[in-house]
Amino acid sequence: MRILPISNTNIRYNKTYTYKPLFKAKPDFQSYNSTVSCYFRRGSVVLSCAKDYEKIEQLFSKIFKSDTSNPRKMLIIGIGKSQEPLSYLASIKGVIKDRTLKHSVDLYSVDLQSKPNHLELKDNAFCDLFDYQSFPRYAKSGFIKDSTRNWLENNEKREFSNPLEQIVSAIFSIGDKWKELKDKGYSLGTVLKMAEEERKQGSLRWRVNDEIFNFLEETYNNPQKSKWECGIQDVISEYPSKKFDVISANNVLPYILYEPQIEHTVKHIVRILKPNGYLITDPYNFPYHIKEINKYPYMKKIDLGIYQKTAAK
Repeated sequence: MRILPISNTNIRYNKTYTYKPLFKAKPDFQSYNSTVSCYFRRGSVVLSCAKDYEKIEQLFSKIFKSDTSNPRKMLIIGIGKSQEPLSYLASIKGVIKDRTLKHSVDLYSVDLQSKPNHLELKDNAFCDLFDYQSFPRYAKSGFIKDSTRNWLENNEKREFSNPLEQIVSAIFSIGDKWKELKDKGYSLGTVLKMAEEERKQGSLRWRVNDEIFNFLEETYNNPQKSKWECGIQDVISEYPSKKFDVISANNVLPYILYEPQIEHTVKHIVRILKPNGYLITDPYNFPYHIKEINKYPYMKKIDLGIYQKTAAK
């Protein structure tokens, strides 16, 4: 996760130079206007629900569907803008249904960034999703419609220089429906009212329900559960062995540049994972971390970027 400049010697010119990494020292560094592209993803951020995310939901169904007396312990590494925690918890809530998250999940997190404040976390808890059916299967019940008044006022307030500009803007907002409405005999005033309603409906957002938001905020505010402004390779050895049922390191391991640090990180991830526990990584074939994971014969690959620790090691 932590990316640092690497000093090296150029033998031909006998000079010391520095490699400058392509990315900043934290995952999830890109921002998108459509936050749904961040919530349900695997590896890189895409502009629609990532198809590989359904594998994660299937895994959560297997892990959390059965009611147990003890909550499953989960470690999420590289939480970025809370993308994995918000989407994971929404899906888990859909799996456990009436059971509470507190009785189902014992969540821990590690991130390079500083802890988000209440308003930052609240803002990231929204999903700009117009079509409810495009939610992943289990995550549907984890999101609810939210009042958009304040959001519209803050994000879409616009000053028009004259009434004509406002009319043109309203017409463009409903696109091809303008001609259709005019052909049906609607007056200009009615069409403009319909355009405004269309704009409001098109701006509807969904947010994670209060249980998810409060659970995550409580976790973040617990210094025993969440570590901030640190790299996993720096803290991974602090966790006790066989602690976690699930470890998510999605879009994390490829950011560790030094091979000794990759070896160190993977070694301790395997150590702190319970027997029969699951590791979630990128669904891409990055050679370095796959090479390290494959050193452990009891780490069985069950799908792209999903491993299970099969032996009682």
